[in-house]
Amino acid sequence: MKNKKKKDLFLPFEISGNYFIEIINNREVVLTGFFEIIELDKTVLKINCGEKNVVFSGNDIEIAEYSFDGFKIKGDIKNIEFK
Repeated sequence: MKNKKKKDLFLPFEISGNYFIEIINNREVVLTGFFEIIELDKTVLKINCGEKNVVFSGNDIEIAEYSFDGFKIKGDIKNIEFK
């Protein structure tokens, strides 16, 4: 059986909304786009992404890196909710 290559799904912001979430693994997530941080402590990060709030919960949650167009979350991420 031949190995199939994974194809990346790319949608421009006009179609997909104003944010992009890339889950690296349960310890690292990269967010790109427009965000407003609503709540941040060691167990939860709640952000406003326009139409939805996204809540990351777990242990040792922190913003590891940030730039003008997004940031990287690190920690023991147990749950991601869209509210």
